[in-house]
Amino acid sequence: MNELLVIAWLLLPASALLIQYYLIQKRQNLLWILPLLSLAVTFFIGLAAVFYAFFLILFTKVLMAEDPHQS
Repeated sequence: MNELLVIAWLLLPASALLIQYYLIQKRQNLLWILPLLSLAVTFFIGLAAVFYAFFLILFTKVLMAEDPHQS
């Protein structure tokens, strides 16, 4: 699972750069939105990573908890 996260962290900025290059080639008048788009994408990727880590830790603790009814 960690390998997938590393691959995602490597591929997402590369794909963002490719999208930016495509937008620059297609529409020169939309250049002002690219920094805002980059910041928004970075923010949501970071937020998703934080939520992923939080729920991974939470569900790991829940699934690994001992059953109080077992003797």
